[in-house]
Amino acid sequence: MPTIHCKECEPDKSCGNLHLYVIEFKKEVEKEFKRKSKKGYLYVGSTGKSVEDRFSDNYIKKDGKWKYNSKNVKRIRKYFKKFRPELLYYEINPLTYKKNDKGQLERREAKLADRLRKRMPNWRIEGPTRKK
Repeated sequence: MPTIHCKECEPDKSCGNLHLYVIEFKKEVEKEFKRKSKKGYLYVGSTGKSVEDRFSDNYIKKDGKWKYNSKNVKRIRKYFKKFRPELLYYEINPLTYKKNDKGQLERREAKLADRLRKRMPNWRIEGPTRKK
């Protein structure tokens, strides 16, 4: 049975490929931004794990320190509202891994973020961009 994030992952087992995901933040996250959004706040991320495993990693501490502790991970821990698989990423996942193309996942993440920015101009979309 597939998960809400990937047609090939199972609830207890990743398909072993790459994945994109979109998270919606609670409205309270707006206090962290100078430029406010009219609709809401989204974060586009990527992982070589299942989306569920990557999300769980945000809440793991090892020797008293967070496994991941970037600015966006801190926001996820504090303001996570829900996943948004209907925003194109379920259709895209899984991405197959090309060993000789190390930047492919970041480019695909940026492409999805830019696509959402274009389709949803009243939302603030956090994530990389391909625009210079």
